[in-house]
Amino acid sequence: MSNTPQTTEQSQPTDSTELERLHEYYDKHIQALEAAPSQRNKTRFILKVINNSEQGLAVSEHSLNLNAEILASLQLSDKDVIAFAQDFPYIRNLGSPSKTLYRHFIVFGDQTRGARVEFGLRVNTTFGVFTPTITPVRTCKVTSIGATPIACTARITRALQTEPYSFSMEVTLG
Repeated sequence: MSNTPQTTEQSQPTDSTELERLHEYYDKHIQALEAAPSQRNKTRFILKVINNSEQGLAVSEHSLNLNAEILASLQLSDKDVIAFAQDFPYIRNLGSPSKTLYRHFIVFGDQTRGARVEFGLRVNTTFGVFTPTITPVRTCKVTSIGATPIACTARITRALQTEPYSFSMEVTLG
């Protein structure tokens, strides 16, 4: 997901047609990742970020273990689109209680102009007479954190209702 299609002027879209192509490029990759068979012990999380602002937003903080190449692919230029996918371990033993499987954040920008994206998965377990009921609870949140507010929205675009409860999230900034 870290390879961005090349457009004129160093991968930055210069008009609406190029921005549409960038959306299409990432949408196809996201669809391919979503269609890939799920591994029983991995939850796939996919994040698409759309920067509609006139300002670039670099990743300033995060709670993930990212190498330099992945971190570089998450840097948002103005009027840019990026996508990120990661598989997290899904370990839930039979009869286990409710459990947070993962919870992470990525901050785009800084305290002047920025947004904090939070995502995660918790599995709530209630025990019935014959079998437990397992309910996935997904975190999907974005908050403007800078002195200059950024309009931002987050939504879940796809959520599997069976284990390992993979999901996709779309964030729009600006």
